[in-house]
Amino acid sequence: MNSVLNYGADVQDSMEKMDQRPADYNDYEIADLRDFVNRLDKRMADLKVVRFIMLQSLAQIRVVQNNNTSIAEKAQSIISTTIPVWKNQLTIAVALQRQKANVEMQKKIADTTNTILLKNAELLKTNSIDVARENEKTVVSIDTLKKTTQSLIETLNEVKRIHEEGAQNRKNLNTELQSLETELKKNVTNVG
Repeated sequence: MNSVLNYGADVQDSMEKMDQRPADYNDYEIADLRDFVNRLDKRMADLKVVRFIMLQSLAQIRVVQNNNTSIAEKAQSIISTTIPVWKNQLTIAVALQRQKANVEMQKKIADTTNTILLKNAELLKTNSIDVARENEKTVVSIDTLKKTTQSLIETLNEVKRIHEEGAQNRKNLNTELQSLETELKKNVTNVG
């Protein structure tokens, strides 16, 4: 993590140098580095969140472990103090309870197994159909490519028009400046 932080500091230093002396770099170099710094910052934030969640998970696991220990200790205490008093009835009750629990457990296992098998079969079917559909598609749809191409063509045409308009304005400016200069010189010589 320290090496990532050092790398991030190096990138920030490079960004500051570019911001201080933008004329030494191409615009795209500055924009690319700025985008990279933004993506790196987002990734670091995500990693910090995940790290915090892991810390929470450790605390949660510890609470669960403590609860299990408390439950086990309480069960041991009950068994050691109650059995001598109610030994006969408790032995019978435990045997009956175990039978009942075993039957219920067997029923739950059978029900759960059936449910899992049915859900997995349905999910396998759904996922396989979805995977097949998605795999048959191209990465980018032709409609998207048509729209992006049209937008690019419109952009290029608009930029070309603006450049042509700018060139014409500069040409007109040059002609007007020559005319103004001639008129100024004419009036300056007439003053003397």
